[in-house]
Amino acid sequence: MPTTRYHQGKNLEEDEANAIGTEYFHSDQLSPSDAVQVRIGSRQYTDSPYPPYKSVHSAELRQINEKTGQLQNRLWVIVSGPASAQPTPVRACGLWQE
Repeated sequence: MPTTRYHQGKNLEEDEANAIGTEYFHSDQLSPSDAVQVRIGSRQYTDSPYPPYKSVHSAELRQINEKTGQLQNRLWVIVSGPASAQPTPVRACGLWQE
């Protein structure tokens, strides 16, 4: 059972790393100023003390989750504006992947 949880955690970390890399790669489809904001936000997200399971204090965990949520929301606002303004299939495939 512990090895299953370990592998599951590793798979989740790998999935998240791949998603961040994809986001970073696809930021080239945005305007230069939006692309810079996405790259900065991605770096801040990866520099944050995530994953939360490394924290043992509930107050610290709340702060980590709040900061992570704020970064995710900020990144979503940056990419959703241009994608909504020009809803082409290429933008849909490039920016809306999860």
